[in-house]
Amino acid sequence: MEDKRVLQSAAVIGKDVPLSLMEAVADVSDDELRRSLHNLQAAEFMYETSLFPDVEYTFKHALTLDVAYGSLLQERRRALDTRIVAAIEEMNAERSTEHTERLAHHAFRGGVWDKAVRYSREAGTRAFSRSAHRTAVRYFEQALKALSYVPKTPETIGRGIDLRLDLRYSLSPLGDFGRMLDHLTEAEQLAAALGDRRRLGLVASFLTNYFNVMLDLERAIEYGERAVAIASEIHDTTVADARQYLPRTGAVQHGRVPRRHRPLQAKHRAAPRRPRPRALWDGALSAGLLAHRAHVVARRTR
Repeated sequence: MEDKRVLQSAAVIGKDVPLSLMEAVADVSDDELRRSLHNLQAAEFMYETSLFPDVEYTFKHALTLDVAYGSLLQERRRALDTRIVAAIEEMNAERSTEHTERLAHHAFRGGVWDKAVRYSREAGTRAFSRSAHRTAVRYFEQALKALSYVPKTPETIGRGIDLRLDLRYSLSPLGDFGRMLDHLTEAEQLAAALGDRRRLGLVASFLTNYFNVMLDLERAIEYGERAVAIASEIHDTTVADARQYLPRTGAVQHGRVPRRHRPLQAKHRAAPRRPRPRALWDGALSAGLLAHRAHVVARRTR
């Protein structure tokens, strides 16, 4: 019976099972745990893979892990996941970033929703930094799903807007412009309902860029006007960077600026340029958007 309980606890931890984590979450004494692990190795369910810096075990077959995990009641799984999150945090208080993905995984499965939002977003940001965009999208959307279980407050709604803006940067290199527009539209609606002018200005600046690349020039300039107006209203330099998009819109580039927009064009040509604070993200964004823009132009010139 002890062997079964230990095997089930290990299955919740995952394929790779640090002994220190098993000691923290298994409902057996240290002596019983070591005896069970010896028995599980003899039965070829698990084997030892590492001795330094921590003893670690792994499942010999994925099927064993799946069966052991599936034999647990949902309530028991969630309780173990919750304990795993607490144990990892306690054992790695100064190195929690090294375990972000594992924390995101267990916090989400354990229904620890506030931590699931935090760690999933951090995992998404880490994935984005190494250009693993599909992984980043998965973590950011997991954070959004976790956020849906958190009570709605102005703070949590703001976090939902920020997550949708995070998604924009990884969806673009993947060429998933439909989902990108969906998330930006949702962010715009949430920011408007919240009355958050700064975030509404940021969304408007991103939509300016989006519609510019889609060659929807009227809407690009319309959102550009909104972004610049909000930036002027709230004196926010982050939103004010939106005006750097305006001189590059297709309408301006091709000399097709409607008369009513020409004062705006002149104003922002004369405006001082500010350093772009998110150059890394915009650099990743540009490759996907330019490729899609070339596709749009090619279709329109056939």
